[in-house]
Amino acid sequence: NVRRVAGFVQIAFMVNIAASGNFSVLNHLTILPSLACLDDKAWPRFLRRAPSIKRRNLGRRMTDVLLLLVIAYLSRPVVANLVSKNQVMNMSFDPFKLVNTYGAFGSVGEGRYEPVVALSDDDGKTWREVDLPCKPT
Repeated sequence: NVRRVAGFVQIAFMVNIAASGNFSVLNHLTILPSLACLDDKAWPRFLRRAPSIKRRNLGRRMTDVLLLLVIAYLSRPVVANLVSKNQVMNMSFDPFKLVNTYGAFGSVGEGRYEPVVALSDDDGKTWREVDLPCKPT
């Protein structure tokens, strides 16, 4: 099953990143959606037992509604920040840090610094720049 293999590959990749010393929470969180790629046959038999359909549907719906309400309640300051003139980037609005703003590009300025690669064939008397084909524009 291609989906199951893709799930295992993604999980193995993230575990490899963590094993290399990068303990970023985002890497660990990437494992969670990868678990959805694994069907019942990927799990040990003792973990496969599911509750009855009626109980599962009610419990699942109650859990989903509860989580939706908690996230919606906690997201109020985030949405207010989003529509304000003076947005704050990379800030958490609750003590548990469940919802927050993520400003990956909030601090990007106008100036761009670009490394220049130069080579010399005559012990540094003359230099020639190497044009990198994959530069950002």
